[in-house]
Amino acid sequence: MTQCLSKITKESLHNYLMIGRADLDNILCKPEAFYREFQIQTKGKLRTIRPPITPLKEIQRALLYGFYRQTRWLSCLHGGVPGRSVISNARPHLGQHLVSMYDISDFFPSTTDEMVRQCFVLMHFESEMAEILTRLVTFNGSLPLGAPTSTAIANLVFKPSDLRLLRLCRIHNLTYTRYVDDITISGDKDFRDLSQAIRGNIELLGYKVNEKKVKHFFEHRRQVVTGLVVNKVLSPTQLFLGETKSLIRRCRVAEGPAVVADEYGLSIQQFRQMISGRISFVKSVSRKRGRGLRGLLVGISWN
Repeated sequence: MTQCLSKITKESLHNYLMIGRADLDNILCKPEAFYREFQIQTKGKLRTIRPPITPLKEIQRALLYGFYRQTRWLSCLHGGVPGRSVISNARPHLGQHLVSMYDISDFFPSTTDEMVRQCFVLMHFESEMAEILTRLVTFNGSLPLGAPTSTAIANLVFKPSDLRLLRLCRIHNLTYTRYVDDITISGDKDFRDLSQAIRGNIELLGYKVNEKKVKHFFEHRRQVVTGLVVNKVLSPTQLFLGETKSLIRRCRVAEGPAVVADEYGLSIQQFRQMISGRISFVKSVSRKRGRGLRGLLVGISWN
C-alpha cells in the first residue's frame, strides 16, 4: 500500500486493499450487511456502536492508513490523530481568562454520505472513486459510530469550518482546538460577543450546535476542557478518571481493545499509547491513582 490513496482507480482498488475483486463487489453491493451493533452507556446517554465486521473492517483500516499517509492534520485537531489526545487538547487553554466550549450535535450521524462524497471530490478523488469510498465508510447515509474511519473522515469533512474558526480566533488572538465534536476556544479577554460568529462557522456545512452544552467559564470558576481542569495547573477531574477506567474495562471484556481502538480511529498500538499517556498523566498528579489505573491493564491482550 505504498501508492497514494487519491491516485487509486476503481480497477486497482481491490489490489490496494488486498482483497479479491468479487469480494469487494459483494461488499459494495450491500455494505450495511457488514456491520454488527451493540449499545453502551456513556455520560448518562445510550450510544449505538456499529463496528464493521471482516472483511469490511480490514478494508476500513487500510483506508484509514491511506488517509493518514496523505493527510497533514491541522494542529488544532486532537481527536483521532495519532500522538494527540484529550490532554494535548486541553493544554493550550491553560491559564486563560475565559474558556468557552461548544459541542457539535450528533457529529457522526450528521455527517451525511453526500458530505463525505463531496469531501472526497475536494481531495481530488475521481467522482466514481469518491462514490465507492463513500459506500465503504458510511452506514445508511451517515458515518457510523464504531468504524475505524469515522473520526478521520469527520475531521476531513469539518476542515473548512476548522479553517474559518482558526482564522477568526487568530484575528482576535484566541486559542482554538477541537477534540472530535468538542470545540474549545479560550483567550485573555471576554469574547462572548463572538458567539454568533463562532456558531455560524460551526454550522457552515450543515452541522448544528448543541445549545445545552455551550458553556463559558471565567478564571474565577473551575474551567474544565475534555475532562481536565485548566485554571492554573493541568489536573484530572473525576470524569477523566472515570472515563479512563471505563476505557480499560471495555478492553478487558468481550469487546476487546481492537473494537475500542476502532471507535477512536486508532490502531491497537496507538490506542495503547493513548491509554498509557492518560495513566502517566494521572500518575504525575497522584502516584497512587496512577498505579491503580496501571494495575487494571494486567491481563489485557493487545495482540
